[in-house]
Amino acid sequence: MNLQQLEYVLAVAQHQHFARAAAHCYVTQPTLSMMIQKLESELGVQIFDRSRQPVELTREGQAMVVHIRQILADVGRLRDYASELQHHIKGEVRLGVIPTIAPYLLPTLLPRLMSEHPDLKFNVREMVTERLLDAIKSGEIDMGLMATPVEDIRLNSIPLFKEPFVAYVSPSEVAFHKNLLLPEDINPAHLWLLEEGHCLRGQVLHLCALRSKDHNTARLRYESGSLETLVHLVDAQQGITILPLMATRFLGAHQQAQVRKFAEPCPTREITLVTVNNFPRRRLLVAMAEVVKGVYGQYLGK
Repeated sequence: MNLQQLEYVLAVAQHQHFARAAAHCYVTQPTLSMMIQKLESELGVQIFDRSRQPVELTREGQAMVVHIRQILADVGRLRDYASELQHHIKGEVRLGVIPTIAPYLLPTLLPRLMSEHPDLKFNVREMVTERLLDAIKSGEIDMGLMATPVEDIRLNSIPLFKEPFVAYVSPSEVAFHKNLLLPEDINPAHLWLLEEGHCLRGQVLHLCALRSKDHNTARLRYESGSLETLVHLVDAQQGITILPLMATRFLGAHQQAQVRKFAEPCPTREITLVTVNNFPRRRLLVAMAEVVKGVYGQYLGK
């Protein structure tokens, strides 16, 4: 058994096709197939059902792939730790970012990271919170930029900054005519929300102390995966939505006039950088945290 065989298994599991997996691994299909067959023979387990198209994992293969991913993730962490011992910040960074952060920070964050750390290669994916947490624990992602309390003992969370919420309000709303809002100023029947799966949805529901029946009083409900869509809905259909401050960054001048702050104590969300507890690249983690905080501070004019 060797690491190359394990990588071939993951490639076939991902592509569900031996030829495409071989091309992905830069080997011939006969070589890849032979190496996987040798591994199956050694383990006494058939990993793939070759009678199906596309190729499928057997039940035993599904269980094996979970362990293979973990093994390869641990090997990657070992290599990273060796680099850390040499005081190098280099290699690949697999970064996951939730959708209510990605469009606003990444356009500034990524160029700055690549400029300040030219030996790093970035693989960035946008994921909802639950999916991102699973990806960190499985080793699929190195670290996640998110906005939710992390209570899993397998994960380590580094607080970066607290970001205030604001309201984006149609001129037809009573709340539009107030300088500072209270949560009770928000009409639940006029509130546009993100769809299930976004942590911001839960934060907004908690902020507004909404019950399901409150929100169901609206004649039209539309739950979006995009904050931009919610802003457009307020513009077109009236109503109100709640945004993190960074989401107001690209609003036009006339839209900025529809943003309302909340009275103190202002509701906030805490932005954190999350990794597994045994994440070995401590210097990388510190460097990432400092750049993220710097980018957000720059956005605020600090």
